[in-house]
Amino acid sequence: REDVDSPVWRKIKEHCQSRINVLRELNDSASKDSTKTALLRGQIRELKNLMALDKPAPSKEADD
Repeated sequence: REDVDSPVWRKIKEHCQSRINVLRELNDSASKDSTKTALLRGQIRELKNLMALDKPAPSKEADD
């Protein structure tokens, strides 16, 4: 967990947030078919998942 305060981790998060912003603009800009929209949303979701690695994992009990 000490790595989440490193300059490298902060740079990774900044890059991910920039990429999310670009993907959101692409998704909002022009009408896209459902496949392209799903692809963009999936990319955004994966970047958010990567950015969330510095947060504690949810407990398994919450899923039960």
